[in-house]
Amino acid sequence: MKKIIISFILLGLFSISLFAQEVTIQAKVIDVETHRALPNATISVSPEKSTIANADGEFVIEAEPQEMLTISYVGYKPVSIKAERVGAVIQLSPYAIELSEVKVLPLKTILEKVVSTLKAETAIYKKQESNFYYRQTTQNNGECSEYIEAFLNGFSEVALRQPSIINGRYGELKQTDTKKYSYVGNYLSGTCISPYTSKKIRKKWVIVPMMANSGNLYQVDYDILSDKAQDKVLYKIVFTPHAKVKAPIVRGVIYVDADTYRIQKYEGEILNYYIIDKQGKHYDMKESFSVTYTYRRGFTEVQSVSTKGAYSKKGISVNINSTLVNVGLKYYEGKKKLGASYILKNKISSVDYNAKFWNDNTIIKRTPMEEQVVKMFEKDNVFSNMTE
Repeated sequence: MKKIIISFILLGLFSISLFAQEVTIQAKVIDVETHRALPNATISVSPEKSTIANADGEFVIEAEPQEMLTISYVGYKPVSIKAERVGAVIQLSPYAIELSEVKVLPLKTILEKVVSTLKAETAIYKKQESNFYYRQTTQNNGECSEYIEAFLNGFSEVALRQPSIINGRYGELKQTDTKKYSYVGNYLSGTCISPYTSKKIRKKWVIVPMMANSGNLYQVDYDILSDKAQDKVLYKIVFTPHAKVKAPIVRGVIYVDADTYRIQKYEGEILNYYIIDKQGKHYDMKESFSVTYTYRRGFTEVQSVSTKGAYSKKGISVNINSTLVNVGLKYYEGKKKLGASYILKNKISSVDYNAKFWNDNTIIKRTPMEEQVVKMFEKDNVFSNMTE
């Protein structure tokens, strides 16, 4: 009789584990010292279940109550919290700057090791593919006039390359006699940014820190960041362009793991940058970006990219925000090559609209403004591939 009772108890425990209910977790990630939001912080339950924080540092994710969430942000100490204990705000502490630490390796040696690591990986993994979720908003004088969402496939080593579209939707507010808008339907190319290329500088290219012949165009220095509790050390390498450079060039920071010489994060802004409208007129543009990387498949793979752009045209102040996140090899049906020269919104218009698909695949928590725009566009059938 005792054996039978024990069997039933074990079966009951197994059933509880098997049918454990997932809960929806919503929180905000901030800096413990400054209380500023940490956009693009990574929230992970498992390699197959993760997300990133939005521009306000907020995220939403599904998890079982007993599962552990790991929240990380490059340059900060990661924290792990049981799902049922996650509060409304998660605070991360920055690494300490080791001012007294002796810089054992010369900067040139560190950069050579970073480039050597990237070259070795490129030779093996340059054709590795992944799927990506992309979101873009365009605001004209503070009003959201354009919204893009897309699922893409492409090569993922170091930067998104040769993207194909799997699904997408594009919406814009129509111009009137009294209301004019500036549209940016092809901002995706700005997220395909890399800190490194073996190719030499060419005309009209954006110069990046580790380009084959860009060394004499930068002043370079570095600090050492450390988390002694976890014996983790990062090199924070700062690239400052010389004032004489007039071509588009990145002023940025690269965070490198001191043990593996792998890049963890790449962020900065593009100086001397501009956009060109349909009439060929140039407009000066401020452009900033932040890229994080993952090594879950053994190479330097894009994990997330966020960009912010701003320019003025005919009295209109235009602001563009975009987010790209690697969603792994989750299967999505069909893909169409975008080609070398593409207009993303035109490609999206050829894809059938599927409301259920978008309800099931939010991926990143929307900001209040994004949520309002999506609801308005859905209600008014604004998305270009919606049918009446």
